[in-house]
Amino acid sequence: MRIAYFDGFSGASGDMILGALVDAGLHLEDLKKSLSGLAMKGYTLKARTVHKGDLRATKVDVLTDSASIPGGLKTLADLERILHRSRFAEPLLQKGLKVLKRLIQAEAKAHGVSPGRLRPHGMDPVDTLVDIMGAVVGLHLLGVQQVVSSPIHVGSGIKGLPAATAELLKEAPLYSSGITQELATPTGAAIITTLTEDFSPTPLLTLHSIGYGAGTVDLAQGLNLLRVLIGEPLAIHHPYQTDRVIELETNIDDLSPQIYEHLMESLLAAGALDVYFTPIVMKKGRPATQVSVLATRTHANDLLNLLFQETTTLGIRIRELARAKLLRIERTISTSFGKIRVKITERGTGRMDAAPEYKDCKEIAQRTGLPLRTVLDQIKAEARNVVRSLGRKY
Repeated sequence: MRIAYFDGFSGASGDMILGALVDAGLHLEDLKKSLSGLAMKGYTLKARTVHKGDLRATKVDVLTDSASIPGGLKTLADLERILHRSRFAEPLLQKGLKVLKRLIQAEAKAHGVSPGRLRPHGMDPVDTLVDIMGAVVGLHLLGVQQVVSSPIHVGSGIKGLPAATAELLKEAPLYSSGITQELATPTGAAIITTLTEDFSPTPLLTLHSIGYGAGTVDLAQGLNLLRVLIGEPLAIHHPYQTDRVIELETNIDDLSPQIYEHLMESLLAAGALDVYFTPIVMKKGRPATQVSVLATRTHANDLLNLLFQETTTLGIRIRELARAKLLRIERTISTSFGKIRVKITERGTGRMDAAPEYKDCKEIAQRTGLPLRTVLDQIKAEARNVVRSLGRKY
């Protein structure tokens, strides 16, 4: 699987994205040919080599001819009608429409008008549409199957971070170094946030090509460039499901042992995937406890705050981890003890296992007076028989 990783260390704009793709090996003539499917004339694509500081980059410009622009192009919503009349493969068309709709909705909210009445505010609608479809088509021509991005560097203040851009970057990681110039444009933000499947540090890649796309701004600090890395993921080949989780970890040597039970319960109730405590020895031979919490990105901030509130820690380590998982579903099955919840897992060999829900088994042991181990063993045996009858139909 080929991945494109956008490194937004200096923001992102439509022309920077196109420039980065062309610089990474996308042939401009191939892009022009593919964009001929747009039901719109009045523009020309040009690419040139520029230098930003000591780095060479590609600047792609969309030159528009106002005399050739369709007369009915009054609002940004008119661009949707143009796209619907255009000739692109259906998956590419739908991606382009998704980017465009998100851009229109963000601009409409920022300016307080309905999407159907939204007029271009300092935007060239032709340039916008070419940037969007150019990015979608360009990634396709380069064989990219997944887009990953870094956190996006944005400017500060109203001019540095326009309202529409801020709206589009909701739920996406961003940061600012205090630069008051606009680094991420609404079009760039719409493309990146719509096409990106994951925001993360640079993934493990076998790198095939690198591209630098230049923006129009000259910065007093830093370079107005967007970098794209294109390659194949360095991954162990396996049949398992994968995802990414956040690990929060801290070492504590001065917290009452009585609090740890409450801490674990609170973290799990707040959305932690797992919580575990490890006894460790710190400097000067002090015994301590290492608190480890696994979480989704959605819950990570809440859990971080909870750790600071509930413990004496002065600092927490944060890591993003890749995780391989067995295919797992939950079922309720009939057993000699009644209805019991079980987790059914399938291993890479095709072998299926079933594990009964501990709480259900504990309740049965308390109700019947049987040893808990006996209840667990008997239900496991009955669950395995049920799983065998299910085969792969579960």
